[in-house]
Amino acid sequence: MKFIFTLCLSFTAAFFDNCTTCSCKQVPCGAFNDTSFSQWFPYNAGDQMIFQSNSISDTFSLYVDPSAAFEVSQGCFGANGSCFASCHIYSNELYSSYDRKLQVSIYSPSPKNISLDLYQFNCQATDFADTGLVLMDSTSHSRYYPLMNIGGKSFSNVQLITKDTAAGYKNAGTYKIFLAKNVGIIAYENYPDLRLWIKQ
Repeated sequence: MKFIFTLCLSFTAAFFDNCTTCSCKQVPCGAFNDTSFSQWFPYNAGDQMIFQSNSISDTFSLYVDPSAAFEVSQGCFGANGSCFASCHIYSNELYSSYDRKLQVSIYSPSPKNISLDLYQFNCQATDFADTGLVLMDSTSHSRYYPLMNIGGKSFSNVQLITKDTAAGYKNAGTYKIFLAKNVGIIAYENYPDLRLWIKQ
């Protein structure tokens, strides 16, 4: 009986080994390349953003980490999944012991998962439209401006993302983000002092 069990186990192992060997294929996955993301967050590693409010400045030194090309195994036992791509942008500076001033992440393909964190402001999106991020959380609201003047400068294609302070969002911190296509974050405003920080 023990011999028969061992024999069956050997045949099973050989079957799966042959199946794995014969049907396995390596599928190339491209490096991160999302034109819309790059238009709304056009940052490179080493970039620096400086925002100013009156005579006080706030600096963001950026790190950009797009995923590289790789391969996945498909069509066999033990295959390791499907293609995906990602990009992470974050500031080297922290505003608390654990949190960075800025973090932006995207995972694709569809459905995309996009996250924008600026100080205590967080919003989630599923994609990009001509008017900016397609928001998915009900506590954030979006408004689009074809043209906006802010800090003495004129910007086109501006999305204003606002946290609803009347819906329980009472924490002090950023509650408005001004995002311009092909420029990135151009300003943010804090609550409750309503101090506006403008990109220099």
